[in-house]
Amino acid sequence: FLIMNVEKFTLRCKVTTKFRQKQILVKNICKYQLFFVYLHVFLCNKRFIVYLMLLSQLFTQATGKKAGEQVALTASGSNRRYYRIYSDDKSMSLIGVQGTSRDENHAFLAMDEHFLKQGLNVPRVLAVSEDEMAYVQEDLGDTLLFNYIAEGRKTGVFCESEKQMLRQTVRALAR
Repeated sequence: FLIMNVEKFTLRCKVTTKFRQKQILVKNICKYQLFFVYLHVFLCNKRFIVYLMLLSQLFTQATGKKAGEQVALTASGSNRRYYRIYSDDKSMSLIGVQGTSRDENHAFLAMDEHFLKQGLNVPRVLAVSEDEMAYVQEDLGDTLLFNYIAEGRKTGVFCESEKQMLRQTVRALAR
């Protein structure tokens, strides 16, 4: 995000690198310095910004609503970047995905379609970019099975709700 307070010439921006995000706060800079800071942030994050704009367009295409805030989610075992995209009025959210490999994304999209036809509870892909490098899918929430059964994994003794969730998961996979 970029915020400029014109009176004080304060710039706050979130810079995303390959490995981490960091915030930079620069105070009391002149207009010319401000321009170069913006230019640097833009050039460093050009690809990132382009994909966020594309994910916003895909969100609007899928929902008919204007995209609002986009929140980066923790990566989980792939090179894809995940974002929770909220509608402007916060009434709904989708997951935006930016991939690094067209072939990997194409395979994922094909598997998603196959799993949906089999009746599995997987997030439905709602809109895909022309180059298949970005797409938006249903937001099924934050709970991962791995995290849900964390206590049972730690102790070796699963409580009834963890057992029930594991049974439901195995039944769904057996279909």
